[in-house]
Amino acid sequence: KFYSLYEENKKEKNVFDYDDILESLVFIVSESEEAKNYIKENFLYVLIDEHQDSSGAQNEFLSKVWENEEKPNIFVVGDDRQLIYGFGGASLQYFENFKHSFGKAKLITLVENYRSTQKILDSSHSLLQSSISEGKLKSNSKENHPIRLVEAYYPRDEIISCALEIKDKIKKAAGGERSRTSYDPNDMAILVPKNRQVKSTIAILK
Repeated sequence: KFYSLYEENKKEKNVFDYDDILESLVFIVSESEEAKNYIKENFLYVLIDEHQDSSGAQNEFLSKVWENEEKPNIFVVGDDRQLIYGFGGASLQYFENFKHSFGKAKLITLVENYRSTQKILDSSHSLLQSSISEGKLKSNSKENHPIRLVEAYYPRDEIISCALEIKDKIKKAAGGERSRTSYDPNDMAILVPKNRQVKSTIAILK
C-alpha cells in the first residue's frame, strides 16, 4: 500500500527517484539508437568500480549500449566477497557472468593487500573464499597481531566479553603494566554488524 501511494505521489509531483532514473536510462537506450550512439561516441572507456554491487538495471544499461560491440572498452573492478547491496538489487550473478557478457574478458587477480595483517587475511579466507579467484590474499603489512576467538551463547555476552577485556587492559595501564601494546581506551573499538546494534551495545557497556 505504501509503495503504490509513493508511486502515485511521485507522478503527481512529477519527480524521479534514483531507481526511476536508472529504469528510464535503460528505456531510452532501448528505444533510441541516437541516444545509444551518443553515449558510445562520447564515452570510449567505461570503468565500473565495486561491480559486485551493481544492480540488474545498471548491468542492463551496459548490455543495451555495448552488447553489439566486438571488443568494448569496459573495465570492472570488484570482489565477490564484499557484496553489500543485495537490498538494492545487486547480485553476484552479474559480477561472475561479466567474463562472458561481452565476449571473453581478461581476468586480472590482485592478491596484494595493504589494509590487513596476514592473520586477518588467513582467517577471512578460511571463512569466505572467492568463487572467481583461487589466489589467497597476501599482506603487505609487517604487523602481526594475534586473533582470539571467543564463543558466546547470546549477542549480549559477546559485548560483555569485549567490555571485560577492555576493562582489564585499562586497569593494567592504570597500574603501570604497559607492554609494547598501548592500552589507551581511545585506541579501542567494538565493531558490530548492524547499525541498530550500536544502541544496545552502548546500553550494555553503560
